[in-house]
Amino acid sequence: MLATHLISQGDNEAAAIRGMRAAESSSVETPRQIKFLEDFAARATASLVNSGGLRLSGQREYNDSTWADSHAMNVHDYLIDQSGLDWQALLAEWHWLLPPEFRVWLLTRTGDLFISSPDGSIHVLDVGAGKLNRVAASRDEACTKIDEPGIANDWLMIPIVDQLVAAGHVLGAGQCYSYRMLPVLGGTYKADNRVVLALREHFGAWGSIHRQIADLPDGAEVVIKPVA
Repeated sequence: MLATHLISQGDNEAAAIRGMRAAESSSVETPRQIKFLEDFAARATASLVNSGGLRLSGQREYNDSTWADSHAMNVHDYLIDQSGLDWQALLAEWHWLLPPEFRVWLLTRTGDLFISSPDGSIHVLDVGAGKLNRVAASRDEACTKIDEPGIANDWLMIPIVDQLVAAGHVLGAGQCYSYRMLPVLGGTYKADNRVVLALREHFGAWGSIHRQIADLPDGAEVVIKPVA
């Protein structure tokens, strides 16, 4: 945990290991742990987003090796690489819901976005429901909570992703498993309501619809008219 924290603050894997050894002289790093830290450092490129001006900078990280090592799966199979993503464009339709400033943390393959607020708390943008839900007080707490029964399946939609991959629905660059019909409009979160969609369409189209219906009362009739 100390090494991943140092990497999240800007150290490379070698510097992080030196820092960990300095703090814990008895620490021993296995080849598997060192490989994890190398992968972690290579992927820690995240984004600080200001939803007014939407500036991009800073770093991001993902779940630590404790969680990855304790599950018979690869966490990257349920996350999308954020390299090269234009968050200014992708989140243009979500300004009404997102906080003024936040840090992008994780993007799941089912198109949900984990962000970190300036106070460190973790929130999930649930695109299906059009809601921003607080799930943890900090990244450390989120990494602890994901070990609780059912949390990883819920946050990362592991069973749904596994079903879609088994059915041959493979994601390309810049794509996610989006919805045929939004759950808030009567669809479900299940695999049979999923479709491979470009991230710009996933966030753009669904964000626009949620913005337009955000103030409607529960049970209100919604008619969606395609624009020619």
